[in-house]
Amino acid sequence: MLTDLPDFALLQSEFQGDLVLPSDEGYEKSLKRWASTAQKKAGLVAFVKVEEDIIAILRFVRKNSLDLAVKCGGHSVSGASSSEGGVVIDLSRYFKTVTVDEKARVAHVGGGATWRDVDLATFPHGLASVAGTVSHTGVGGLILGGGYGYLAGEHGLVIDNLVGARVISADGEMHNCSEEENQDLFWAIRGGGGNFGIVTSFSLTIHPQIPQVFIADLHFPGEKVEEFSVAVKQWLELSTKKEMLFVFLEDRGTGPVRHVPGPLSLSIE
Repeated sequence: MLTDLPDFALLQSEFQGDLVLPSDEGYEKSLKRWASTAQKKAGLVAFVKVEEDIIAILRFVRKNSLDLAVKCGGHSVSGASSSEGGVVIDLSRYFKTVTVDEKARVAHVGGGATWRDVDLATFPHGLASVAGTVSHTGVGGLILGGGYGYLAGEHGLVIDNLVGARVISADGEMHNCSEEENQDLFWAIRGGGGNFGIVTSFSLTIHPQIPQVFIADLHFPGEKVEEFSVAVKQWLELSTKKEMLFVFLEDRGTGPVRHVPGPLSLSIE
């Protein structure tokens, strides 16, 4: 067990967040992920509270050659935010703060926040970030992978709106990065994945956005694919940057047609 390692007591004494072991209450809950197939039995889950906690965990992991995973929203279906027998640094409990600089139109977002946290902070100001299409996705995984969302047609990918970040590298060093500082690291984290360090904070450009939107969910039978493709091409030629379209092809076998619950607001014949 990890508790048998000689420096575990030192880690406990200096850690300000919450260390959860397999024998602790709340351990099973700490393993939960969006996809149950992505859950693994970690040897230790560290809910880090301050950046010094992250540095302490990295030192502990390096010294003992342990497997390490980092969790933000836990939305990765590949299990990238889980570790079998190793250590998980979980940002989701304490690194969720979102502050809005309305004048500069920048949101400073904790590495453990979800896009719901971002929306709740920016919407009262009439502002929004380019964000994921699912509110419970963590900001970290989406940004470090590039980030496509509803406002991408007008404002680009999420990484096109990233103006700064705080990154702790594997050696425990803290780096502020932007177009003016640590440019190579800033270039790497914009779509290069989560292998360059642990991002504790993102700074994102936010844009004016009215709260009223129109959404239509249209379903077509398989035999209409060719006609639908022509219609999509026509739509792309006529649409503006404020409009977007998602297309899903589903093989539902002999199952029933999926319906979206709720009252019908518009019918198109």
